[in-house]
Amino acid sequence: MSLEAIIEKIEDKVLMKFVKTFGYSMNDYKGVQPGLVFAVTRGDFKGLQTSPTICEVEGDMYGAQFSGFNTVEGNAKGGLNSYLVNIVKGCLEGYAIGATNYAKHLKGFGVGITNAYEILEGVLVGGVGSAGTAKGFLMNAFSSSVTKRFDGVEIAPICYAPDKGNYFQVGLITIRKGEGPWYKRITPFIGWHREKKK
Repeated sequence: MSLEAIIEKIEDKVLMKFVKTFGYSMNDYKGVQPGLVFAVTRGDFKGLQTSPTICEVEGDMYGAQFSGFNTVEGNAKGGLNSYLVNIVKGCLEGYAIGATNYAKHLKGFGVGITNAYEILEGVLVGGVGSAGTAKGFLMNAFSSSVTKRFDGVEIAPICYAPDKGNYFQVGLITIRKGEGPWYKRITPFIGWHREKKK
């Protein structure tokens, strides 16, 4: 056996030990991927991914992640559970529970201290919540804001919503974007907006 073959064999054994110990996959992965330090899949993932620190999927994910910092580069169907941060750069169909949650598009529910979604279809519960476009229910302990279009109900001490959509607000201060005098757009306790039919 040549020296190169011996080195290659040692490298393969070291790489496999690394993969098993740290939870690293070079390709698509199906099943349970526990990581002693982190769990990373460079392709699509189907199953359960766990780690005390980081779970990362560079493709789409179907299943669940449990760690401190969860990230999915593509779309996700299932759940993300974190004691710190959940990030889905595509669409999340399911739920995110963590201190901070972000998804480009959420179809389901998000529970966290801070929640931010470009598009929300479902329920958002937390301390501070924001969405670009929302259809559903938002309830936050400090503030809630929707910036582009809102159809649903918003409950928070401070509520902010755009002049597009049909919604109802409950809070100490309710703010609606739009034209007209400030006292018609900023009211205590209850606010609402009904889009005029054209």
